[in-house]
Amino acid sequence: MVGVRFFVRVAVSGWCPENREVPLVRILLVDRQPATRLGLRVLIGDTKGVEMVGEAANTDEALRLSEQLGPDLVIVDPDLGDRIGVCGELKALARPPRVLVYSDDNSRESVAAASLAGADGFVHKGTGTEVLPEAVRKTCAGERVWILGPAEPHSETTLRARIEAAKLTPREKDILDLLLKRRTNPEIAGHLHVSVNTVRTHVKNVLKELGAGSRRELLDERQAS
Repeated sequence: MVGVRFFVRVAVSGWCPENREVPLVRILLVDRQPATRLGLRVLIGDTKGVEMVGEAANTDEALRLSEQLGPDLVIVDPDLGDRIGVCGELKALARPPRVLVYSDDNSRESVAAASLAGADGFVHKGTGTEVLPEAVRKTCAGERVWILGPAEPHSETTLRARIEAAKLTPREKDILDLLLKRRTNPEIAGHLHVSVNTVRTHVKNVLKELGAGSRRELLDERQAS
């Protein structure tokens, strides 16, 4: 009789090897546009195994909620309008989440900056509605997903590959991140609290490592055929 009661309890609870629940992937949405966040909730909110744990509209909120809620994945548009570098700041947390950039800016500079900051994937906002849920699944499984949209995908990937292959120091990576955002040497120096001469030296090393003859050559590369 005890065995019967145990069987009934198991059957009611729904537990059996083939009916185990899929582990939830906890997702934090970060975008300064409320309409975009709503669209993302509709698009992937009903996906099996996904739980939306929070939303943020700026960098400070994104960092606070990431530390507080411990999401597995942060879907973020880095253009938050407050300060640069949200991807890098998320990756610098004590328990860094996976970061999937969801942006309508697939310029060389933006894609390279995302890669440099440690993003695990990139999906252009202009892609089909079926793309993002699949990208979420793959990113959470440890795959690197880069879906760059229609604008020069081959060149973008090539630039990203060059940056990933480059042997840059952490400081040089900081310099390149700002360089790709078209910051001047004085602006970079002020942001990193170093001298302009130090920035010049790092810029020279970065350009050499990437095989670019000048800052202008690197920044204008997307116009080259």
